[in-house]
Amino acid sequence: MGSRRQGSLDLAQDYHASSLVKVPSKKNTYYVYVTRPQVLQTKGKQAKRSTRTTDLKIAQSRQHQITEEIYQEFDRQLSELNSFDAQVDKILAGRGINRDLLRALEPSGEVPDQTSLMILLKSLGVAITPELVAAMEPQYRQEVQELGRPQPPVDMLSDVAAIAAEDRFSDYLPLYLEGRSWNRLSTRGEANRYITQFIKQVGNLRVSELKVKHAYDWARIMHNSGASNSRIKAAISYVRGLLQWCIECGHLEENPWAAKITLTNYGVKKKHYKPFTKKQLHQLFALDMKDEDRLLLSILITTGMRLDEAALLSWENIKIEGEEVPHFDLLGGIVKNSGSERFVAIPDVLLRRLPERGQGRLFSYPLDADGKAQRKASERLGRYIHKIRTDPKQVTHSLRGTLKDLLRDAGVTKEVNDFITGHDQGDQAGNYGSGPSMEVRLEAINRVDHAWLK
Repeated sequence: MGSRRQGSLDLAQDYHASSLVKVPSKKNTYYVYVTRPQVLQTKGKQAKRSTRTTDLKIAQSRQHQITEEIYQEFDRQLSELNSFDAQVDKILAGRGINRDLLRALEPSGEVPDQTSLMILLKSLGVAITPELVAAMEPQYRQEVQELGRPQPPVDMLSDVAAIAAEDRFSDYLPLYLEGRSWNRLSTRGEANRYITQFIKQVGNLRVSELKVKHAYDWARIMHNSGASNSRIKAAISYVRGLLQWCIECGHLEENPWAAKITLTNYGVKKKHYKPFTKKQLHQLFALDMKDEDRLLLSILITTGMRLDEAALLSWENIKIEGEEVPHFDLLGGIVKNSGSERFVAIPDVLLRRLPERGQGRLFSYPLDADGKAQRKASERLGRYIHKIRTDPKQVTHSLRGTLKDLLRDAGVTKEVNDFITGHDQGDQAGNYGSGPSMEVRLEAINRVDHAWLK
């Protein structure tokens, strides 16, 4: 039986011709055998399909049609090599990330959706190509537009050890992102974003010609665009980091931004979150919402926990059985900093609302590349907040300030109030003796009458 040119990939070879084989183990039934293309032989060397007959002439009459079906299957499989999943798998494999690791980060045990995968790629500094976007499923393609317009791929591994030919920021940026060690993927992503922003707003300057004046020029541009002082300082520090790396690699003799850059007068004043009124809390909890969203909101308003602290809770963090005071154990990696490590007493009104004890994470909000759940959880809860707020400064984080006000109005001292919400030194020592006793914390947190939960 003749061969046929492959249609899905522009390869020089043809598909192998088919052959008829009588298979004794299948009661002498004739099978059509075709050798798979080399790239498909992970599925086995031969593709085979039964003719469902032991009669040679009948088998020969069916051979052509069956062969065409096998060729069509090859076409489909070869086209899948350029699918979204195949492209992403290849990119991640080059960075030591596989699907087993991705599944382990998801409470459902499934691979993240295509939008989440694109966010991961962006945090890794991967350029999003038109081919990758085109391979996405339609429902995810629109979501990914917020990640930026597709750009041609950048080979970040080429000439890493060489001095960039033009000595410009755009020459060094990919080398810096690939050549430095990053503790967190999000930090690398922020470095890429801020330095790219500098190039766009100040210019693709030669690194060796950079002046301190350029830092102030950029600070002024960011100030005029409404950036906060902390954001401006962060942006300046990321460019400083690239300059320091250039010095360590021998591309630059001195860091022009090493001198003190005074940024006190730059940046809009920090916007303070506005707490919710009791009327708004009643409106919020009267809304129709998913059970896990309602539980998360209940935890936030009754404990003052930060969103990411609560969204990352697992059953290992929930201490109830055998404890004098039921509590959330926030010692360890899910908190903002060591000062936030603490035991949070579970108020009675919340204890009654916790589901039956299970395993793993309490919530199913997808994790980002750094293992954080705040982004997706914030998106979900923000839909409800938007319906009841009367001021743009009322956001999910406002629930922390709302509880602090409720505790203060209930007569709780500032010391205990701060400790409950993680604004104090925390339980770093890992025992109850590091702050107010658990009994004191529980008595204080139970003073608030959460009528909106009843």
